[in-house]
Amino acid sequence: MKRLFSRRKKDETAAEASDAFVQPAQADGAPDPAAAAEETATDAGTDAPATEPMPAGPFDIADAPEGQARIDFGGLQVLPIDGLQISVDAERETRRLTGLNLVYRDTLIQLQAFAAPRRGGLWEDVRGRLRASLTAQDATTETRQGEFGTELHARIPVSSENSQARTYRPMRFIGVDGPRWMLRAVVSGQALRDDEIREDVERIIRSTVVVRGSGPMAPTEVIELSMPGATTDTTERNPYADVAHIQPGPAIAETR
Repeated sequence: MKRLFSRRKKDETAAEASDAFVQPAQADGAPDPAAAAEETATDAGTDAPATEPMPAGPFDIADAPEGQARIDFGGLQVLPIDGLQISVDAERETRRLTGLNLVYRDTLIQLQAFAAPRRGGLWEDVRGRLRASLTAQDATTETRQGEFGTELHARIPVSSENSQARTYRPMRFIGVDGPRWMLRAVVSGQALRDDEIREDVERIIRSTVVVRGSGPMAPTEVIELSMPGATTDTTERNPYADVAHIQPGPAIAETR
């Protein structure tokens, strides 16, 4: 089993996700704490515990690391991690596959890739429109500098049939501009209040590979996905390349 992390805790959960461009998913959580400080030595003359370096991604397919057996969803490729569950979003009318929902240690990570202009990034504009959309839903928003640059954090009001009190769901919106594409990740759940899980989730996002293709696409057009097929690696066959039980919609498949 290929592992991205040394930890082996396997918490499992399922969650729903929306595939709209500016519509956030609904997932429980709490306000994101301040980013954890880098680990340092606590005793004089004692080095801090060694940690795995953060990958340099997300990657364009042209720059993706070699020798990795990734699950190939066409426009997106992800590493199979112990305890990671994957479902695929599909448009209701066309059944076109538009995004991935990754569940890891009580955290939901929504991934979508979009075409971007040849010159200039897309995330700044998308972030502004996303913030306006959330504000119209009575959500509170703020921009923060995070591991991936400028991020948007929001607290979205949620109505409850059994209570008159209004509750809020915190969300973390991440955007990464690549060559002619933008990867958007929406994070909710346990990673917003647990620094260890947050670091794991950031590694999952950073290990993602985007395959835009060379054809013409309009800016903000969703890069379409496909069900897993052939291996993406020439040195090691992807053991999950032919997994038939990864299905569109709410179905969850665990990569272990």
